[in-house]
Amino acid sequence: MTDARTWLDQVDARTNAATDGPWTYGGQGWVFGPSTEHTRDDDLLATVTDDETGVFIAHARTDLPAGTTALRAVLDLHADDGYGDCTGCGVDTYENAISWPCATVTAITTALEDA
Repeated sequence: MTDARTWLDQVDARTNAATDGPWTYGGQGWVFGPSTEHTRDDDLLATVTDDETGVFIAHARTDLPAGTTALRAVLDLHADDGYGDCTGCGVDTYENAISWPCATVTAITTALEDA
């Protein structure tokens, strides 16, 4: 099972090491940093061959931190209570606590296995 928090820490470290945002796609293949001038020599971060890639790169600077924050919130909600049960899932139909890792945590870690 992939450790989701380690993966999130690594993604956050790469994000925090990158140029501050927000980034914008200025068209003509140019992705710019947080400047307001947006000239070719002013905070040009990348050049791309198509608009879709430019928009993707520009939005990654804010989309990725939002995604890692959301995943951390879900993992915090579905934590191990110290007794091997999930703090966020409650009980099953027989009033038994749901074991940790629960289906939610398992789904997240499984999705990250090849990341």
